[in-house]
This record gives sequence, structure tokens and C-alpha cells, in this order.
Amino acid sequence: MDNSISKSWFQVSAQAIEQLHTADFFLALDAAVNQLVPNLAAICIAFPPDSRPLLLEEHSRVELPESFTGSAYLAGAYLLDPYYLAALRGIEPGCYRLLNLIPEGAKGREFLAECLLPSGMADELGILFPLNNGTYLHWSITRNVAFSDEEFEMLEAIFPWLRALMQQQWDVDNRLLDIASTELELHKQVRRAFDNFGSSLLTQREAEIAQMVLAGYSSPLIAGKLEISAETVKVHRRHIYEKLDISSQSELFALFINSMTMIGAAGSDPLEAYYRVPG
Repeated sequence: MDNSISKSWFQVSAQAIEQLHTADFFLALDAAVNQLVPNLAAICIAFPPDSRPLLLEEHSRVELPESFTGSAYLAGAYLLDPYYLAALRGIEPGCYRLLNLIPEGAKGREFLAECLLPSGMADELGILFPLNNGTYLHWSITRNVAFSDEEFEMLEAIFPWLRALMQQQWDVDNRLLDIASTELELHKQVRRAFDNFGSSLLTQREAEIAQMVLAGYSSPLIAGKLEISAETVKVHRRHIYEKLDISSQSELFALFINSMTMIGAAGSDPLEAYYRVPG
């Protein structure tokens, strides 16, 4: 990084500090990050315990078909988000590439990453860390070409600075200090609907395997976890696809996303409502 870039970055980083606890903080922080790691869109999401994710801020330098956290994400797709799952596990604070959070050995890791990225985007880098109340904060940047290793290292280098400012901004945010009871209840409904996904059409074992396929697990990985043979898993997968009238993992993922927008209060199988809709 030459002196002109360094001087410019210190100027925008100072502006971000000046905007703490104002409505312009996110844009100022985004501008500082963008100088070092150019990106097309940025978002900040909170993952409170036992609640749906909360969108805090987002900004895009290009027109996207929909918000990072569109209706499908909040309706249930977040349950497959590797960043959300990492926060649930209490992952160490730090910087993470989306692809590297998807289980090792998972079939089609690149495919799953593509499904989770906003349309037209090719890569995502994010940071994760907990606030004092246990809520994890997630800052994510994405763009239409892959981030380099050098850019990832740059994000790691400024992570302590990012974390310190974000904690000051959002540790006292009322949205995170007092999570609405409706969000807690909606999360329970979404969780029940996911656990029941396919139960009206599949056997208990098939529904269990369908959920693991959605998470990106390959047949050998599923076989190991369920202590059955890989060939048995393949037979179950064939039956799942036949019963759901689909032919691929990508179609299963699309079916899950589309059906989860139709869950009911009881959290029953979302496919029941999905297949009742005419056309």
C-alpha cells in the first residue's frame, strides 16, 4: 500500500469514527473498507440468540434484484446460511470466506455458495464476533469476482479496528437490547417448519436426509453421520426427488426457499401449503 493510498484511507477511516452513533456511520465505515477491499455490496446483520436475524444496515454500489436479506432469507433460508450457523456454534471472532464455512467434503460446495449469494455475485467475505449480550454481529461484503488472498488478509488486518467501531455503534442499539417477542416467535415457527420440511410427503428418514442435502452434505458424509451405507443414502435421495417431483440438489434448494415463504403459525410442513397453491 503506497503513501497516497495510506493517506486516503486514514482520511476515510477518521470520517467513520466521526460518524459513530449517527445515521451515516454504516456508509462511512463501508467507504473505508471499500478503499482497501473493493466490493459491490455490504451488509450488517445481527444474529440474536433464539431469534430471526435482524438486518441492521445494507448498501449496494450496483442494482441488485433484491435485498441481501429478502423475504426468502428471513422466511427460512437463513437456517442454511453458513455465517448464521457459525454464529450458533459460537465461532471464534474473526474473518471468514463464505466457501470455507461450508462443510468440508460437502458435495457441490461451490453450488451451495452460489445459491446463498445475491444474484450476480461470485464471492463473499465476512466478519463475525459476539456483542456483550451474546448477539453475534456479521458484516459481509460481496462482489462479482472472487476476492484475492491478499484482500482477505487486508480484511483480517483491519478486523480489530472494524470490531471496535461496530461494538461501539451497536452494543447500545435498542433493537438488539430488547428483541421483539414477535421475532422470537417467528424464529420458533421457522425452526419447526424446517424440522418438518417434507414430512407430509416423505418418510422420516427421507425428510432427515433431505435436510442434510439442503445443508450441502454429500452422500458419504450423510452415510457417516447416520451410520448407513452411501448406497442406501443414494436410494433415499432418488426416492426424495421422485416424491417431490424434482431431479437435482438445486431444485431441492429452490423448492425449500419457495415453500418456506408459506409457513403457517403451527410450523407444519411448508410443502403442504406450497402444493395447495394453484398453478
